[in-house]
Amino acid sequence: MYSVYLQMNNVFITGATGLIGGAVLHDLLETPSMYKYEITAQIRTQNKADNKQNKTLLVHTSGTSILQYDLSSTNGPPTKCYGNSSNLDEIVKLPATQPHKPVDDVVLRIQAQSPELVRTAIICSSTIYGVSKGYDKINSVQIPWLVKSTIKAGQPVTVYSGDYNWLHVHVDDLAIIYHKITKSLLDGSSNAPSGDKGYYFAQAGNLPNWRQVAVYIVEQLVDKGLIFNKTIKELEPASLIDINEGFEFAPYFWGINSVCKAENAFKLSWQPAHISDEEFYKDIDQDIDYILSQK
Repeated sequence: MYSVYLQMNNVFITGATGLIGGAVLHDLLETPSMYKYEITAQIRTQNKADNKQNKTLLVHTSGTSILQYDLSSTNGPPTKCYGNSSNLDEIVKLPATQPHKPVDDVVLRIQAQSPELVRTAIICSSTIYGVSKGYDKINSVQIPWLVKSTIKAGQPVTVYSGDYNWLHVHVDDLAIIYHKITKSLLDGSSNAPSGDKGYYFAQAGNLPNWRQVAVYIVEQLVDKGLIFNKTIKELEPASLIDINEGFEFAPYFWGINSVCKAENAFKLSWQPAHISDEEFYKDIDQDIDYILSQK
């Protein structure tokens, strides 16, 4: 989890050694307009700390998995896109049983109870790819875990049919969203919604469905001589959990739709630089090479 807290001229960052937090911290430290702020990064060990150089603003990291629904073999391609002004109220009213939502609700209550003291923003990213410029964790989760699942199974795997769609965002572009939200809220910009209207979805490109991603992954692994079976194995969620050492959330990475629109981010003149499928697939190649290097 990553959050940013600002009070007067101080910036306090939690999760600074994580994938997103590290990328955001790097972006802030490289931006001259942020030099006037005293930036403090919370870390867990002194070794990690050695690698880093009052109205309150709270920028909280959530995720687009708040849009998930029950896993089912009868689910198909997405029928709804979230994140535009017409359905933000629906997101705020999602039940606390949704992933991330219990903490989101706490964040929303903070501004609702003290609007004169606190402004909040919640960022929900779609599938994150790219190598972070951060200071510790530099790789994402969804694609690397699917690569590992494929290697363990000895063939490509999907949750049910695999005909489910997410969108994607490069970690560098995601960091810029945090930067723009932080600066816009500090400057009092009217283009930067907060509180109940301050859900910011991060999406830059259209992810091919997970079945297509599974096919691409197995092609690369076959080329490397690591596996030889290209036949897709459509698995029940329980089987994916077993392959992923009991991690119960694993089927939700690849077995649901999560489609959103970055309307609030675009209001802040956010212009993602990484939007092509070619870049996305190139990063899968890098993830595969990284995973193999760790063996």
